[in-house]
Amino acid sequence: MSAVAAASLLAGFGWAPGVAQGVGQVVPCSTSALLTAISDADNGSAPGTLNLARGCKYELTAIDNYWYGPNGLPPISTTIAINGNGAALVRDVSANLPPFRFFFVGADPSSPATAGWSTPGAGVLTLNNLTLAGGVARGGDGSGGGLGAGGAIFSQGTVTLTDVTLTANPARGGDGGP
Repeated sequence: MSAVAAASLLAGFGWAPGVAQGVGQVVPCSTSALLTAISDADNGSAPGTLNLARGCKYELTAIDNYWYGPNGLPPISTTIAINGNGAALVRDVSANLPPFRFFFVGADPSSPATAGWSTPGAGVLTLNNLTLAGGVARGGDGSGGGLGAGGAIFSQGTVTLTDVTLTANPARGGDGGP
């Protein structure tokens, strides 16, 4: 079979050509398993490629960290690829949850462009065949108001999206007051 035919066949199953499938961690259909898998990949104790359960809905209900605002998933400070296999990361907007985005991707502290920035480390995030729905970034209120950055993803690093659907992920600045 030719490489083009193989890539077409794989694309028909929701896999992006050039993305290693079946390599790395298999993440069961559990939000806690996803949080653990991202943390383990980021700290180097597990492979940096995560393969999500086909068609799973990973519901985020809590804030994990506050890198430049609240985030539902651990910060990305290394190279991580998430193969969604048609899965969705969702924040239920009807559940009266606090606002949070899904991902923060860290800056490279060794780059002259980001030298001196507060960062967990140089993040590179690749997302494939995944939906992100319901993330919210809301800037703080007060003198001048705060920046609400990245409704789904706030990146100071590198992000690549392939076959990713972003739905209802608003970013709103804060109220500057009188």
